[in-house]
Amino acid sequence: MTHYATVICGGGPAGVSAVVAAAVQGRLEEFLDRGVLLVEATGRAGSGSIPHYGIRANSLGSAFLECLDGPAGSGLLAGLADSAEARELRGWADEYPPLPVVGAFLTLVGERVVDALRRHPRCDALLGHRVVEVRTGPERATVLLSGPDGELSHTGDRVLLTMGGRERTELAPDALAALVARRPGLRVLSSGEVITDPSWHPDAASPHRALGSIAVLGGAHSAWAVAAHLARLARAGWFAGPVEVTVVERRLPPIFYFSAAEARAEGYRWDEADVCGPSGRVHRFGGLRGPARELARQVMGLAAEKAPDGFGQVVLDGPWTAEALEAAVGDADLVITALGYDARLPRLLGADGRELELARPRGAVDTGRDGLPGLAAGGSAERLVMYGLGAGLVPSEETGGEPGYRGRLDGVWVYQHDIGAVILRALLANDRTEEGR
Repeated sequence: MTHYATVICGGGPAGVSAVVAAAVQGRLEEFLDRGVLLVEATGRAGSGSIPHYGIRANSLGSAFLECLDGPAGSGLLAGLADSAEARELRGWADEYPPLPVVGAFLTLVGERVVDALRRHPRCDALLGHRVVEVRTGPERATVLLSGPDGELSHTGDRVLLTMGGRERTELAPDALAALVARRPGLRVLSSGEVITDPSWHPDAASPHRALGSIAVLGGAHSAWAVAAHLARLARAGWFAGPVEVTVVERRLPPIFYFSAAEARAEGYRWDEADVCGPSGRVHRFGGLRGPARELARQVMGLAAEKAPDGFGQVVLDGPWTAEALEAAVGDADLVITALGYDARLPRLLGADGRELELARPRGAVDTGRDGLPGLAAGGSAERLVMYGLGAGLVPSEETGGEPGYRGRLDGVWVYQHDIGAVILRALLANDRTEEGR
């Protein structure tokens, strides 16, 4: 058993970005000298599931390359700007790149992080190891791992949980299950299944081509992203005949604009709580971007280009009962759920051995403004820090953002920059490096 200042559980985009953020801020040596262990269940770090997503990013290609500027670009990531992966991504600098292109670059970043950790005498990276359990305590946390050679444990002053997200499919009170019971032939898929399944790729000879009506449930970005993917297929003549795609959500989607003037010029309605004070952007964090934004603007009549025939939305602002859903989805052959994410977690125990119950005031883990997950009983979980998909921070004066946004901050750029600064501060607080390892 080895003791580290920080144990990072999960080596996807969020976990690796904790190290990248330290490099971006010029504090990598300070961070690593205290001792860092990275644990990743798969055989590679950096990109998570991104290489398998058959959709476009919601950020411009240039955003993913900003980590190559400044101290990180001349240190941890030196030379990556000339890599084939970076050159391909640079070709999408002013466009929304396919996520497999982004994933290839992030995998390269992950390799650099793993190499840096393995070369440092106080750090390590364990690939192919699964985090089974984290037991917290007043002095340290113990992390139980399962690997090729069996179980092993390490301890840390802080445990950073960045194990990705799980799609939320629940619709209280079991409205979706009741709807399926009413419509025995109705198929249900999650948005993750759609964007990772090769049978939904443009060149696939797929039975899905015969679908005539699809409903997408949810107002999260993932709902409009999967709808945008379907729109791209429809424009390419992929479906065998006319297809209707309806996004069912609780409110009109928030749209990102670079300025209030730009939003006003398009006739988009917003209020002051939707504007980020420091940047002046409308729905800076909560607004749709990329292909999802373009389709929503087309459906709402804000764009010059029209949405494909049959594409639309239904706002279902009342209770999502089976009856209400049945009316909203109409005669859909397929329902795609895109209801957001919650954090994927290992077993979490307190010092007394009892399972920890984290606070989920809005259905997902609450990490507040500082990355410290709250407990359902009140207070924060000892020694735990968390962010990433399904566990993002809420906006603060430090990160900026629109005052009216109640969601979570998520995305590679904010992981490496704004959120990264907050998380690094939490990880470096009250370290135990003087006590040895």
